[in-house]
Amino acid sequence: MTLNYNIFKPNSITLEKSFADEISFSLNRHSKFISPKFFYDKKGSDLFEKICELPEYYPTRTEISILKKLKGELPLYLDGSFRLVELGSGSSVKTRLILDILNLVQDKTEYFPIDISEILTESSALLQRDYKDLHITGIIDTYEGGLEFLKNYDNKKNLIVFLGSSFGNFTSDEGKEFLEKINSTMKDNDLFLIGLDLVKDKMILENAYNDSQGVTAQFNLNVLSRINDE
Repeated sequence: MTLNYNIFKPNSITLEKSFADEISFSLNRHSKFISPKFFYDKKGSDLFEKICELPEYYPTRTEISILKKLKGELPLYLDGSFRLVELGSGSSVKTRLILDILNLVQDKTEYFPIDISEILTESSALLQRDYKDLHITGIIDTYEGGLEFLKNYDNKKNLIVFLGSSFGNFTSDEGKEFLEKINSTMKDNDLFLIGLDLVKDKMILENAYNDSQGVTAQFNLNVLSRINDE
């Protein structure tokens, strides 16, 4: 079978440099932190997929149930042909639900996944296997870099999706800046779908992000291994 996808790494050299620079900056602050985007190397991405299957981790199950309910609503907004652009595609489980909706209203679909992790290549191949007419242009980059790549790509309408409640990783100022970046990328007829978590009981959150099997702990420690390796 001929695979119908392309993978681009428009800023790979810059990414390698910025990883060291950003880690040095963030760990030298008074309040030390590590940007969540750096947790998602290949091993980190695989661990996160295991987290999504844990009984305590409610966000993935909840969002999947919501997306299934959109099957009757989203097509009402899809006039004409849309390309699917996904920020942070991961293993593309939820992507399939959106693709199935798009396939209800258009003959062929083009998919632009934007992810900082190399897992994008693997997930694209799996999608290609199950969706024969799907054309994939993958962008291994930061969200901002991928959006810049998309900005002047062509005039086709885009459905940009940002799922997984990842918006919660931003501070208020960062979140505002990021939404402004998405808005500046969008053409007049583009659409944007975002998944957001709501306020939860403290115990529910602690169980979700400190699971009994210790997978989240492995996920967190993996970024330290990545720093040592790279």
